[in-house]
Amino acid sequence: MLRIFNKIKKILLLFIIILLTGCEAEYNIEINNNVNLKEIINVVETDQNLFNKKNSQLYNRTPEEYLETNLKWPTPVYNSGEVNPYEPVKLENTYYYTKTNISNYKQLGLSYSFNHSQNKYKETDLVNKCYDIKYIKNNNTISIETISGFKCFDDYKLLDKVTINLNTTCNVNIENSDKKENNKYTWYITKENYNKQIKFEIECKKETESEKKQNITLTLIVFGYLTIIGVILIIVRILNIKNNKL
Repeated sequence: MLRIFNKIKKILLLFIIILLTGCEAEYNIEINNNVNLKEIINVVETDQNLFNKKNSQLYNRTPEEYLETNLKWPTPVYNSGEVNPYEPVKLENTYYYTKTNISNYKQLGLSYSFNHSQNKYKETDLVNKCYDIKYIKNNNTISIETISGFKCFDDYKLLDKVTINLNTTCNVNIENSDKKENNKYTWYITKENYNKQIKFEIECKKETESEKKQNITLTLIVFGYLTIIGVILIIVRILNIKNNKL
């Protein structure tokens, strides 16, 4: 029973990490001022010649077949999560990724997302499979540091490159990204630099009750002005119509 359970978890996570030869995966972390973390993983294949080609890394299925199967089965977020080994149903007290089919006539792919709260991120199944990490949360400060190389290249031979993006509006105190663009910090992981360390420390500010009230008030004022302008435009139009008829 345990072997079946572990095999299914590995199969479900496989599509997140690896799709086809020459595959690239994109891993995104979004951290906002309420100190929550949103995890988004996109895996896309654009070589249409490979869509219906069976692949041993996908348990001798075609990517299209594998994608359809993966969409049906819930994928646990945390390493303690459980999977029903006999049917694709969600179990109680288990968190699962939200999956979106992002395929079209040019590409085949899936997007996984989940909103983490506070310290739960360090228990993420995918992160723990590919990295050993040091995660520290102190009040409004979050520090994440990898203490191992990228381990998933060993388990998934077809994976060539991983792009890791941190998107945040919080203050960034420490970071060692390869590229910085506005509020986006990017690391590029390949088989040649898999030992590269990823490190960042950010400080977020929680929105106070006073700020929340101010934002609500501002929103209501803007909405009120827009409503008044809309009513005036409607009245002007009605008057114009009446004048034209006369």
